[in-house]
Amino acid sequence: MEKKQRVIQRTFSGHTSTILTVEVEQESRLLYSGSEDSSVRVWELNNGKCVRFLKSLSEGAVTSICFSGKETVYISIGNKILSYDMRKPEVILKQFSQEFNYHSEEINEICIS
Repeated sequence: MEKKQRVIQRTFSGHTSTILTVEVEQESRLLYSGSEDSSVRVWELNNGKCVRFLKSLSEGAVTSICFSGKETVYISIGNKILSYDMRKPEVILKQFSQEFNYHSEEINEICIS
């Protein structure tokens, strides 16, 4: 039986450290990647272009990303959860909308239903 050869279709470059989490927002065809560089990058799936950059003012790795509709993105970084209002027109968002800081240990996964 012949093995199928896998071909890289697209490369997303821009983080300065290891990527720890990836989520796809299906409706808008965007890919969100979170990294040890304390940032989230938002990519267009069809061309690999970085269209948004969420920079946390907190230190630590982004370990999880979660959506609440198209309007809000939640990220876990260290022991905090930060929310970003994606309706803002800025390409680079440095200021988060809300901070939830209830844990003493690092948060590894968040989910909103």
